[in-house]
Amino acid sequence: MACLLLLAALMKPGAGLAAAPVLSWSRTVNGSADGTDQANGVTFGPSSAVFVAGFQTVTGEGQNWIVRAYDSAGNVQWTRTWDGPNSTDDGANAVAVDGTGAVVVAGFEWFNAGDDRWLVQKYSAAGGDVMSFNFNGLVGAANHATGVGIGPSDQITITGWDQYAGPSTGWMVRTYDSAGGILWSRTYRDPWGDTDRSYAVAVNAKSGVVVVAGDEERNDLGETYNFTVRSYDSAGNDNWSDMYDGGSGQGDGARAIALDSSANVIVVGATVLPAGDEDWLIRKYNSAGSLLWSKGYGGSAAGDDGANAVAVDSSDNIIVAGTETTSNGDTDWLVRAYSPAGALLWSLTYGGASGEDDSPRAVAAGAPGDIVVAGYETRSDLGEAENLVVRKYIFPTSGGCGPLAWTTMTSMPTARDGAGGTSDGITFYVVGGSNGSNLTKL
Repeated sequence: MACLLLLAALMKPGAGLAAAPVLSWSRTVNGSADGTDQANGVTFGPSSAVFVAGFQTVTGEGQNWIVRAYDSAGNVQWTRTWDGPNSTDDGANAVAVDGTGAVVVAGFEWFNAGDDRWLVQKYSAAGGDVMSFNFNGLVGAANHATGVGIGPSDQITITGWDQYAGPSTGWMVRTYDSAGGILWSRTYRDPWGDTDRSYAVAVNAKSGVVVVAGDEERNDLGETYNFTVRSYDSAGNDNWSDMYDGGSGQGDGARAIALDSSANVIVVGATVLPAGDEDWLIRKYNSAGSLLWSKGYGGSAAGDDGANAVAVDSSDNIIVAGTETTSNGDTDWLVRAYSPAGALLWSLTYGGASGEDDSPRAVAAGAPGDIVVAGYETRSDLGEAENLVVRKYIFPTSGGCGPLAWTTMTSMPTARDGAGGTSDGITFYVVGGSNGSNLTKL
């Protein structure tokens, strides 16, 4: 069967973008305390299952871990929660799926007065316990695991921060074998030993190269926080590093990282402009750390905008999720897709019904055409604070031919064409189905 869909006919050249994906399903979680509930991590698993990790506020217990599995249609398959030893605030920050389908979650638990420690839990694909381990840092204070990546032989790499005296913090990167045995551990602190935090990690599943992103305080340079990326080889030795200051000397920071099929590194976060507002910052490096391109984005309204999450799809397109300040002063979800060269492909937004602050915290790209975004929305209109939200988007299908696999743009000349028709220079988009069928003649 031939598959053909005309998406954007009669568009003037350069005037339009490719069609954005459409909402497939949306799910929310509101904890029993009607408090702050938030998704911090999301990923796809086998059969396009969706795994989300974050926290929910529970009456009498504070914030608890929540890990929930959905099937591809958004039906809940299982849920795991965790309340730490002191029934105070605990949170899951990142989630990944290994080669066996096991789900690895990293975050923190409050285990002593004033002390948080890393917590890593591994579940089977069906939600059963596989293993759990923690790390109390070098001093034993506020230590948070913020990112997780899966390497060769299902090795687990965790990143986050370790609190020192002061209280200052330093980057921490630790790689474990699949059973939780430590393989190597590395720290990083700026020259003055100020506050440095790692937020995200990506691991090359073939080579074992680890790339970590976050920020570092550079008072020694007359700057506050800088956007920083560091790469390690499979044994934890330094490969390369890059630090970026946006020019204002204020708080720039990286928040998420992803690798494409050529081991290029895409890092996103925010940079502070001289006027004081924050804008998105997206930087792409090759595997050796050379900058390929860098771009920002700022919404039309005054206020802060920031990129929180990034994923790469099967065509190496880059999906970025973050916030944009609206004309009302609140923040909405913003998801933007870029080509490997950095050209904008499409953009979509989402704002909750209350018209207050909403934020995506994680994004994942799955089977061709599948994208899932997770975060929170404020729902004071329901007497609730922030609700955990998961939204799955898909591209339109073409006559039962499956998700759209490719797009081409054609600009016809202003003249009589060879088929006997005429054109006034219009541009149109043609997209093909994913089942390998041929196009019919227009």
